[in-house]
Amino acid sequence: MNVESVYGGMIPLTLNGESLFTQVNKRIYAAAEGAGLTHHSSMLGVYLAEWACGENSEELRYLKKTTTPRWCPPEPFKAIGVNVRLADESIAAKGDLSPFS
Repeated sequence: MNVESVYGGMIPLTLNGESLFTQVNKRIYAAAEGAGLTHHSSMLGVYLAEWACGENSEELRYLKKTTTPRWCPPEPFKAIGVNVRLADESIAAKGDLSPFS
């Protein structure tokens, strides 16, 4: 199979940490690991290639069924939620942070 074009891009992160694994249209497939784990992104790429080539393994069926990002709220609710979560995480990490590290 000849691959017409490929884009590698940056390692993506989603706000909710969920992966994306989808067929956009007849000729375009997309995968993104929501947590930014490169080994998982590589694995998604392997199965994306299998899908594009017409393979149908048990693992591929599982990925197609389970890798859908959850809904994220629109702005300004998303920004408010992110800021609250970051503030909470920062407070929780106070004992782990040192000004001399």
